[in-house]
Amino acid sequence: EHGYPVVVKPVDSSGSDGVRVCRCDQDIEQAVASVLNVVNAEGSMNTMVVVEELLQGVEFVVNTVSLNGHHCITDVWTGPPKCQPDGVGVIFDRQDLAAPNQDLVEYSFAVLDALHLRHGAAHLEIMVTERGPVLIECNARASGDLPRCRASLGRDQLEVLAMSLADPAAFLSLPQEPPPCTMQMAAIFLRSDCDGILPASSLERLSELRTFQAFGRHLRNFRPPTGKPGMRFRDVRVGPTDCLSTCPGVVLLGCADAGVLEEDVQRIRDWEATDLYCALEAAGENGENFQ
Repeated sequence: EHGYPVVVKPVDSSGSDGVRVCRCDQDIEQAVASVLNVVNAEGSMNTMVVVEELLQGVEFVVNTVSLNGHHCITDVWTGPPKCQPDGVGVIFDRQDLAAPNQDLVEYSFAVLDALHLRHGAAHLEIMVTERGPVLIECNARASGDLPRCRASLGRDQLEVLAMSLADPAAFLSLPQEPPPCTMQMAAIFLRSDCDGILPASSLERLSELRTFQAFGRHLRNFRPPTGKPGMRFRDVRVGPTDCLSTCPGVVLLGCADAGVLEEDVQRIRDWEATDLYCALEAAGENGENFQ
């Protein structure tokens, strides 16, 4: 009905694993062959694929918690399209904490109702197109890489999920939309173009940004040094980034001043283009310090 291009992806994987953009029948055949009967990022065998329209517009992530069909949006994020022009890689750039408009709220609740998701957490990806919101996917689970938004919203999806189970009355008293943001927040997905390392000195530099809040994804276990023995950054092995699973990690930024936050975003990208990473041939024999 919509023609090409289309997206081919596994039914039950995650993190952009196996996602391909296809522009002709041959592309679809190659994409299906590369995905079927392969163990995916969740450890299960791909036995089916989904073929869907490649949507154009503004992408939103909507995280929700439901109880007996009563839905609550805990947080919303938006970012640029992830699909790459070559049709192979799916590169995450950034996701910014956002306030949902009424159309997005109503559409998200309609999706949950249509799929009979009446209880628990859900993670929706929605593209707002010229014809309105269109569902990319809906996952009956919490979002990955939590917590993220507590510093701005005062709570997150996991906290609200626990509330729905332990104190249903308190959950039902919550507004169905997230509270106003008290600061701008952005999750910046690091991108490496080399086979090398992300040195400890680079992690320290990132942690000293004025708007730094936390590391995420593959860097989640890293915290700024505390002065205690053994509490320090270590070198992290990285490869070229071509999907979410090969992203070196996330840097979560937050600030009441959007201009200051954008300055730090630009610093990260400038460092990535110059000296944030160190190629293996330049790193020498330093493997004992790898994470």
